[in-house]
Amino acid sequence: KKTAKLVKEKLRFLRDKEILDFLMINSTKTDLYFSSCRCLYSKELIGEERFPEGRIAEDITWKYKVFHKAKSMVDSNVIKYYYFINIGSITTFGLRKRDFDLYTASSELKDLTSSETYGQIKKMGKVKHARTSLSLLCKIAYYGISDPEIDKKSTIKKLKKELRGNTMLLLSSPMALSRKIL
Repeated sequence: KKTAKLVKEKLRFLRDKEILDFLMINSTKTDLYFSSCRCLYSKELIGEERFPEGRIAEDITWKYKVFHKAKSMVDSNVIKYYYFINIGSITTFGLRKRDFDLYTASSELKDLTSSETYGQIKKMGKVKHARTSLSLLCKIAYYGISDPEIDKKSTIKKLKKELRGNTMLLLSSPMALSRKIL
């Protein structure tokens, strides 16, 4: 049984557009930053924002919209949330048509960030959209294709072509080196 290392907590205080810049840069390094369950939110901040029904990757635009309204945020380096990976869940299942919802979410995020001028928000919106083909190719590599209606050969060909077209943008991003090597 492993025990968690005791880490001295370091807090980072962010305000206004720094919050979005932090979200966008860190979510480019790891997709985990877009997970809505990684944060505590005030009821007032969430307001009327709701997850789109029937879609996956729904927390990408939801979290951006909520953070867009935030005036301040505190980030901690201490892990206070542990995630249980359920074998057979949406994330560990072979590629299905609904996985292409990631294109919808990343496209919406790219649109939401397109007029931003602070920091790297706009660029990271483009990077997130450009990473979509990589994410779907990785899913195919790890879990295969589960949906019999998806033609493996043409899907992989299309995703690889798109990924090649975004190579320079992805290589210039703060994306993890392991992802760049992939």
